[in-house]
Amino acid sequence: MNTRPRLTPEQKASIPLVYAETGSKQKTAELLGCSRDTVRRHLDGLTGEQWDLIREQQRKFIAERSVEILFQVLDLIPEKLPGASLFHLIGAYKILAEKAEVFGGLNTFKEGSSEFSPELESLLAAGAKHRLEEAVDRALESGDLEELRALRPGADLHRS
Repeated sequence: MNTRPRLTPEQKASIPLVYAETGSKQKTAELLGCSRDTVRRHLDGLTGEQWDLIREQQRKFIAERSVEILFQVLDLIPEKLPGASLFHLIGAYKILAEKAEVFGGLNTFKEGSSEFSPELESLLAAGAKHRLEEAVDRALESGDLEELRALRPGADLHRS
């Protein structure tokens, strides 16, 4: 005997979107309060066009998550940077750039050029803004302006 309440029409309609976000039938079922079989039956009834929409939505979620991870990694780099070899820095950059492109989150160079793409420029600007906002918050809390001075344009990036 099934003791779970029936899904509302809105919940049924949200199954594809929740599945696209979670990528898991089990997680979708948990979030909607239904069984995994209910989710499976609903997804089995979708058309090819509806699956294309789910895949496109999944791609967006993956791209957003990959950019979030990229920012987390970029935040870790400054503490590792002084001890890193050029070989490791170039390798890390290539891996990050490749992974971001694979996930559709970022094109790193303009096609046929060594210039940064608008997407990468935007990401770098957003990262710089984020780091500046955090530095301002820390300076306001501590009263120490040294970190802000280091972020000035033209500041010596190799200072210890």
